[in-house]
Amino acid sequence: MAQKNISELRLKILSALSDPIRLELLEYLSGGERCVCEILPAFSRSQSTISKHLNILFEADILDRRIDGKKTLYSIFILRFPVLPRTPDRLRP
Repeated sequence: MAQKNISELRLKILSALSDPIRLELLEYLSGGERCVCEILPAFSRSQSTISKHLNILFEADILDRRIDGKKTLYSIFILRFPVLPRTPDRLRP
């Protein structure tokens, strides 16, 4: 049962990481916490597109989100337990 939950979490994370825009967002957020108002000008995408991708990363527990007044801030969430294999070799059957 626990293995199934870990496998589902791995799938959720890997699916979230499978989009180039989301990878660019992670690269941008690697510099630290950012407000959506700072993220939008850095990308030539609509606000709804960026928000959708940020939410996918948040739902996959890759990003942390907090509200500060009218601002929504995102940062990279550090997983507290091993979810992904450390080496690609472990992905082989």
